Amino acid sequence: MLTAAAAVLLAVLLGWAYQAIQPPPPRVCGTPNGPPVTSPRIKLRDGRYLAYKEAGTPKEKAKYKVIRVHGFNSGKDSEFPASQELVDELGVYLLSFDRAGYGESDPNPKRTVKSEAMDIQELADKLELGSKFYLIGTSMGGYPAWSCLNYIPHSAVTGMLTAAAAVLLAVLLGWAYQAIQPPPPRVCGTPNGPPVTSPRIKLRDGRYLAYKEAGTPKEKAKYKVIRVHGFNSGKDSEFPASQELVDELGVYLLSFDRAGYGESDPNPKRTVKSEAMDIQELADKLELGSKFYLIGTSMGGYPAWSCLNYIPHRLAGVALVAPAVNYWWPSFPANLSRMAYKKLLVQDQRTFWIAHHFPSLLYGWMSQKWLPASAAIQGHPDLFSPQDMEIMRKMKAHAESLKLQNKAAQQSAFESLHRDIMVLFSNWEFDPMKLSNPFRENEGNVDIWQGYEDRIVPVELQRYIAQKLPWIRYRENQKGGHLFASIDGWGDKILKALLLGEEPPAI
Repeated sequence: MLTAAAAVLLAVLLGWAYQAIQPPPPRVCGTPNGPPVTSPRIKLRDGRYLAYKEAGTPKEKAKYKVIRVHGFNSGKDSEFPASQELVDELGVYLLSFDRAGYGESDPNPKRTVKSEAMDIQELADKLELGSKFYLIGTSMGGYPAWSCLNYIPHSAVTGMLTAAAAVLLAVLLGWAYQAIQPPPPRVCGTPNGPPVTSPRIKLRDGRYLAYKEAGTPKEKAKYKVIRVHGFNSGKDSEFPASQELVDELGVYLLSFDRAGYGESDPNPKRTVKSEAMDIQELADKLELGSKFYLIGTSMGGYPAWSCLNYIPHRLAGVALVAPAVNYWWPSFPANLSRMAYKKLLVQDQRTFWIAHHFPSLLYGWMSQKWLPASAAIQGHPDLFSPQDMEIMRKMKAHAESLKLQNKAAQQSAFESLHRDIMVLFSNWEFDPMKLSNPFRENEGNVDIWQGYEDRIVPVELQRYIAQKLPWIRYRENQKGGHLFASIDGWGDKILKALLLGEEPPAI
């Protein structure tokens, strides 16, 4: 009896499973429980109804008769993106319809690739389009178009189908081109732009660069230091050195908004080299003298590398604090850079890959809503260590107490944040790991400061750079995240090492 009971139970379960996988009956348009019929329809040979919509030049006067096949989750009411002027000029009759089961067209439980072509042919015949017509299949509407090419090539104007596809491609490419073009920046000081509230210098190319001075007055200072800010930051972010040390050493601190950030004009031609040229011209305009010190933090690291390559004769010393790296620098072993790259969040892997290989598409990628783009721009919590999160909490509270605003991207996210990513991950004119020591007589130092727990800049790549450049002093904080320099007196340690050559205590 146990076997019989099991058989009964199995039968019951199979019956239940069969019921569970059966879809509910459709609510057919025009039936008592279905939606109303609001569009014209034709009756097909098998008794189904097909809803359609006519547009453009009246059929009787039209020179070209075009059937448009809609895509997934769409229908006859989605408009084809051709201008009315062109439709009128060419005399185009546009016929769209709801494919079987869509909109107000009856479902077809026996729908196949072939049946789609048969529906189109019967629609054309019922509406008397003539022996031939043009066909445009969009997205999921492509497979009915392929079906027509196979089953009714005598009805579709096959020679012209390619031309129609080319026209559609041109239209779509034109639309895509517009979609990937960033809006013009709201340049500071222009009628539609933010106000200018900071001192600025005018560069040779006509752009303005905003800056901020702090510390010991320039005329009395013993050390003149230019600080290069990081990603989504600016001149108003403070370097974490104590006022006591700054006063004691006589340090003049100059920070500035890099091109496109804050109140500095965008530079559509921004490159790795142009960052160094901006820094040199800023130093000259403000009369800092023949040499100055440089501190590059995070994304501000690549302008510092640029200065080491293009203007090493102007540098008295350089500190790179958690400096950003380019995974495509040629000296990185492929397996090492690949390993570090795979540790990135998936959205950053995609974003950096596009920035490197197809920079012109970056704005379009950043603007799309289907997939997450940049974790860095979104401030994704997985990018930050527990220490970083605590530092950020305190920084946010401090900014709110002083009512500070982040003006980094106020002119244009593209010209500040996006272009930073594009430039960093571009193909550089030089390889940082092949640079020569700018201080052969030990008259200055180049230091790299890195947190072991940094989730933004891979510690493995930073170590490799230090191995390739033995003249660089590499300092790794075993408990530090990306923002470790902001706490525990690290700013003072970095400044003393840069200006005085001091060796910091073991970290």
